[in-house]
Amino acid sequence: MKFVSFLLMPVLANAFSKLSRPVSNIPIIVGDTKPLGIFDPLDFTNKFEKYDIQYLREAELKHGRYAMLASLIIPFSEKFSSELGINQFQQLDNNYKLLSVGSVLLYEFAHMLNGWKNPITDSFQLKEDYQPGDIGLNLFDNKDEKTEELLNKELNNGRLAMIGVSGMIMQELVTQHQLL
Repeated sequence: MKFVSFLLMPVLANAFSKLSRPVSNIPIIVGDTKPLGIFDPLDFTNKFEKYDIQYLREAELKHGRYAMLASLIIPFSEKFSSELGINQFQQLDNNYKLLSVGSVLLYEFAHMLNGWKNPITDSFQLKEDYQPGDIGLNLFDNKDEKTEELLNKELNNGRLAMIGVSGMIMQELVTQHQLL
């Protein structure tokens, strides 16, 4: 638990700090990449306002990050066990389950403090200067071209990971055999 707390310290420190972030950091909405262009099969960009797009992008980035983790954890856990990777969490000791779920909850809580307005007064409202997916480390300048490229790469890798993990799960459910 100390190790997880150590990893989350920069995020928590920024989330609880009273310093305001620079106003010059206007959020970048990424997703328009070659060769596909704007990937919007359900036409969300024309149906919703900019805030709603940021809200959906925030969800897409989080799901992509968790899928990228899952794409590593499922095969890695199968390497050291004879069980299916999709059943590994249920077989953990309760202390490890509590540690992993608690770490995710702590990360999400710190993330909400960083990017969301007060839920009592402004329900489901992102801060105006909040960059979707920002965990509060301020590693990049939003005006830089390289930042937009990195954000697009993260988004596309997350999309690919979501598709890949779905395939891994379906394969294990159908075949009842490990991936490796």
